[in-house]
Amino acid sequence: MTIITQSIVTPLPGKAALALSRVQRMVANITRLGVAARVFKVVMGDGVDTPAGLNVPAGKYYDPYISGDLTANWKGDASKLPEGGFIAMPPPLSDDKVTYDDGVKATKSQEAMDVSAFLEWAADPKMEERKQSGVAVMIFLLMLTGILYASYRNVWRKVGH
Repeated sequence: MTIITQSIVTPLPGKAALALSRVQRMVANITRLGVAARVFKVVMGDGVDTPAGLNVPAGKYYDPYISGDLTANWKGDASKLPEGGFIAMPPPLSDDKVTYDDGVKATKSQEAMDVSAFLEWAADPKMEERKQSGVAVMIFLLMLTGILYASYRNVWRKVGH
């Protein structure tokens, strides 16, 4: 038996191949995270310092958690291209914009957690009910299995095996 080995050559040379590999890594990272975690990261990434050598277009903001291709705006070594992309939304959160009734300090991190939790709830407000009914269904199925097994043993008890 002959095994044919062939190296796969990328059709994209240089910067294009590097950009493609970065996008593939970002997509893999995004799909691993839940929606609430992605929203949290995007909101927390707003307002971070722009890496030296990155030219930010007018009306845009650098965010390390946004998917994007920064190669056109990067002035430096292509291997040190920063992660992230640009977003047109200015940083929406800052410390002490909200007053909590229970006295919790209104930090940017706390506000981002609240926003992401609310958006997750708004996307699926019946999730808790579904989880509770799922537990009830599993208990019912377990009891039904026991009843069916007992009836099987009762019906076939006199038959020799």
